[in-house]
Amino acid sequence: MNNNTNILTYFTDLDAATGGFKRGDLILLASRPAQGKSALALDIVYNVAVMQKLPVALFSLETGGKVIYERMACARSSIERFRISEDMLTKKQWKALTLKIGELIKAPLFICDKPNLEVKDIKNNIEELIKQGKKPELVVIDYFDLIKQENKQDAAANMRALKELAVKLNIPVLVCSQMYRKKEGEPNRPELSQLRYPQFAEIADLIMLLHREYYYTQDESQKNSAEILIKTPVQKEIELKWYSEYCSFSDMEKPGRAIDEKEIEKILKKHWHPAKHSDRSKYNLEILEEVKKFLEKQPDMRFIQALWVLNIVDKEDRFYEEPEITLAKVKKSKKIRGECYVCKNKKSK
Repeated sequence: MNNNTNILTYFTDLDAATGGFKRGDLILLASRPAQGKSALALDIVYNVAVMQKLPVALFSLETGGKVIYERMACARSSIERFRISEDMLTKKQWKALTLKIGELIKAPLFICDKPNLEVKDIKNNIEELIKQGKKPELVVIDYFDLIKQENKQDAAANMRALKELAVKLNIPVLVCSQMYRKKEGEPNRPELSQLRYPQFAEIADLIMLLHREYYYTQDESQKNSAEILIKTPVQKEIELKWYSEYCSFSDMEKPGRAIDEKEIEKILKKHWHPAKHSDRSKYNLEILEEVKKFLEKQPDMRFIQALWVLNIVDKEDRFYEEPEITLAKVKKSKKIRGECYVCKNKKSK
């Protein structure tokens, strides 16, 4: 794993907006009660540990490890959890559930479900994993409010300690936290001013507020809709689909679009630069095809955003103009090792 590569959540619009979780960042996922922040955190854990096979350390201060496995397996098998406790699973559901649990067991997922942990306990657990050669690429804490702390000064110190941990290990640390309940007269959408720990606004690098309007309106047309309101470092709104029966989120479905060769060649003329001495050997026609397939499913995403989300280029890269480039030229470039270079166009819209 490249130590400079951001960690993708596999929520496409979220990754497009953030470029993935950046290493060294303290990330806050906050919401009012019953919005689904633990469910979203577990979805991200699954996407990183199982889908990408990257080590994840999950500190669950409220929910036991067995329940976590059940929740993730049920969500990915589209099975309601009550069917397990009430022994209502069909043979087909048992098989699907068993397969998902098997995936979770094999995944590099390390769960600590001890209550009343202090930040030093979290550090000690991670240090032990590192000694075993299992350094996590992502740390998730669900949730911050249950870390042992006596007062607001302790809370701020804990935040700073978690930020220092992220920087020291060069990994993102995702922290869930409760917000105050909505008061009468307040808007339904949460704001930073309603954080239970306002210090997060100063210490966290990325702040995401989870919101489900249906919880307040009971409007059936909003039942499966959810939003991530990004407040820091920029303000953006990400739509997600919510499955209440499975306690899980997914990308909001969007109509696909076809990209023909002429459009691809137009994109190439603007974004593609063959560099003879580049060490980026991945940049060849296969990468282009990967981007093409990705864009077919993401009609609103710009080409350069797709490159960021797929970790093909860094946001610090620059663009070069290559007006004579064509698909045929790119295909021919495959014969030269590591010569195709894509970089960021500051004028791209």
